[in-house]
Amino acid sequence: MNNIKYSLFLLGFLIIFVQLVVLPINEFFILPAYMDYKSKNIKNIKKGYACYKGKYKTKSGNYVYEYTVDNSNITSFSGLKVDFPFLYKRGEFFKKLEINNSKCIFVDYVEINYFFIKKKYIYDFIFYK
Repeated sequence: MNNIKYSLFLLGFLIIFVQLVVLPINEFFILPAYMDYKSKNIKNIKKGYACYKGKYKTKSGNYVYEYTVDNSNITSFSGLKVDFPFLYKRGEFFKKLEINNSKCIFVDYVEINYFFIKKKYIYDFIFYK
């Protein structure tokens, strides 16, 4: 019985440690460096489309935009701060996405596939008038 309690304690500690230490380090240091590395090779930048799904307002009064990039659901909060051209055009992108909500916008994106993380991040977007 003591071994079971000790094992459960270790498992709980490990889960808390991963959520509080490992995941934030991965999210703020490892993933941006990895995406920057991948984006330097033009073969890793894929072409696709982003389609508007909707938006909602948070309790703090900010709007969160929901959209899909090649069948992957993304929100405006799920982007990392990487020095991609998209970082400087985010506001324009969300305005055009909402105004032309029946159309999709062509985007270049970088796909991350390592360990248990599979995400897509917009590198740049192309809007035809």
